[in-house]
Amino acid sequence: MVLDSPLLRISATLQETGYFSATHLVGIVGGQPPGETALGEGRYITRLGQAGVSGSGLKRAQARLTWFGHVYARYRRHPVEMVTAHSVWTFPVAWALARRTGAALVYGTQELETETPTMTGVKQKVARAIERLLIKSAALVTCVNSPIAAWYAQTYGIRMPVIIRNIPEAPVFDTVELREVLGLSDSDRIYIHTGRMTDGRHVEQILAAFGDAPASNHVVFLGSGELMPLVKSAAAANDNIHLLPAVAPERVVPHVAGADVSLCLIEPKALSYRLAAPNKLFEGLRAMRPVLCTDLPAAADLFGELWPEWHITDVPRELPTFIAALDDARLQRFADRFPGLPSWEEEIAPFLAAVAAVLTDDPGARR
Repeated sequence: MVLDSPLLRISATLQETGYFSATHLVGIVGGQPPGETALGEGRYITRLGQAGVSGSGLKRAQARLTWFGHVYARYRRHPVEMVTAHSVWTFPVAWALARRTGAALVYGTQELETETPTMTGVKQKVARAIERLLIKSAALVTCVNSPIAAWYAQTYGIRMPVIIRNIPEAPVFDTVELREVLGLSDSDRIYIHTGRMTDGRHVEQILAAFGDAPASNHVVFLGSGELMPLVKSAAAANDNIHLLPAVAPERVVPHVAGADVSLCLIEPKALSYRLAAPNKLFEGLRAMRPVLCTDLPAAADLFGELWPEWHITDVPRELPTFIAALDDARLQRFADRFPGLPSWEEEIAPFLAAVAAVLTDDPGARR
């Protein structure tokens, strides 16, 4: 809820329906000021809890429990019609509020949260137990792509969740001419990596592949992250590796449109990563540029018959081969055959229909 969060977009679209007199996005104080911030059109960000909590996991857990209490106390007497948990750790307080107010309970997962690399040991067991205990009490479950939705349906024996992919809106934009920015010629090939330069995204393997590639093949890193010093060092040593500073979210797609190919090379470190549909995938396709992916089922759904030409499984071995083999004919096949992404209005429509169905249900049956 600080930057271009999907929650901001979903809540704005939902509030426009007129189903609710107000929509509150409730977060923890963290580094933001406490209290309520009006977003306009009946939407508010409400930050509760304690500021400046750090230290051991126990202290953070205590701060989260305190936040639960603050949220429950704040809204227990409000005329809440619908309460949504957007993470497994907020599921219990959302469930408690739904029980207290008679609101419809929604579980809106933003990833396969219980199966991430950091979800291990006792933490993972508790998270899985929360989901298994509460998920069938939700009137509606949403997920970010069809592979994750299928996992939830099979794992917990629920009906298929409603899918809301984080597809960027299709703005009218001026392409950022990367060839002019970088001083390259029309014959040069440009690949782009957007988002955080961090572990799990094959950053080192990308640098190695382009470090050995012919000089006419260039890679641009657009963003920030803990591996940025590594990229900066490689850019200083190689004329075909470039680093550009992070830009506002709405400026990412125009930058991608200035490249030939976008990169979405995710390391399969956990089930959540293997089933992911990263923002960089949608940003590339919204720019109508092909995205070279690792073996992501959610990407395969979007590419259809084009998928065999645009995915690799062994990045260190296959990326250099792909760079050497890519020709104009393959790029043109993508341009001719890829139908484009749906609009945000088309993407969100099933969710809005599901919300309408939930709200017209008997509230007494949800208590």
